[in-house]
Formats: sequence, C-alpha cells, structure tokens
Amino acid sequence: MAKKIEDIKLNIDIDATQAQRSMELLSKTLCNLIDKCEGTVKKQPHIRIEFDDIHDTPRVFVDGVEQQGLHRVELNWKSDSAVGVRYRIDYMDSLGRLYGIGQGK
Repeated sequence: MAKKIEDIKLNIDIDATQAQRSMELLSKTLCNLIDKCEGTVKKQPHIRIEFDDIHDTPRVFVDGVEQQGLHRVELNWKSDSAVGVRYRIDYMDSLGRLYGIGQGK
C-alpha cells in the first residue's frame, strides 16, 4: 500500500550550539570595542610584554593580568613616525579559537 504525501512526517534536529557560541563571541568582541554597547569607544588596556631571551615565549599582561594561550604578538613602532604604529596580541582559547586585542594608527 502506497503512502500518501500527507502521511509522511519528517523530523529534523539542528544543533545550533556552535553557531550560537560564534554569535555570542562576535557580540562580546563588538561590545569590547564599543564600551557597554552604548556608542563610546572603550579605553585601550594597559599592556606589558616581558621576555628575557628572544627565543622565549613572551609573557603578556593586560591591565596587570598575565594572559594565557598566547599565539602571536606583533608590535610596530618607530620614534620618528606616527603612521603605522600598532600592536596586536592574539590568544587561543581552550577550543582552539583565536581572539585578540590591538590598536593602531
């Protein structure tokens, strides 16, 4: 006996957990750029970078707190130039996702 199209049911379960986490991370990142999401630019953090040897992994402190999961540190600065002066510090969280802070002209 053939089934009618009205008798066929299809259930689809979609796990949107990763999409939700990505949206939350994007929202947090945007809110970090715009203080309290109210339109004023947030103050840049106090950054301290320490290393004893160029072959060692640097220790990075943001507002006095040492950061974990350091992935990359970039610093571009010249005393006679205000153009191209910037920094970028990227971290990796426990799930392997990159996030970071930075400032530049």
